[in-house]
Amino acid sequence: MGLLLYYPTPVYEKDDAMPEDFNQRLEKWIIDYCKSMSKQPDSLVVGISGGIDSSVTSAICALTGKKTIVLSMPIKQIKEQHNLSLKHKNWL
Repeated sequence: MGLLLYYPTPVYEKDDAMPEDFNQRLEKWIIDYCKSMSKQPDSLVVGISGGIDSSVTSAICALTGKKTIVLSMPIKQIKEQHNLSLKHKNWL
C-alpha cells in the first residue's frame, strides 16, 4: 500500500530558528499518521535524488522504526549528485 505524507501545519515561522525537537515532531507525526490509517502501512517509500530534502525525509522515516524503502530517482543533475543518492541509500 502506497503512502504519501504531507505535513499539514507550519512548524516554525520563516524568520524563527528551527525548534530543536523538529525531527522528533515529524517522526511522531509520521507514526501517528500511519496509526490513523484503516490499514497501517508495513513500510514507507521515499524517492531520493541525492539532495538534502529527500535525504532528510528518508532519514526521519527510517527513525520511525518502519521499514523504509528508498528509490533512487535521479533528476537532471550532475553524476556526482546522483552518486550521493546511492551513498545515502547504502547508509540507510
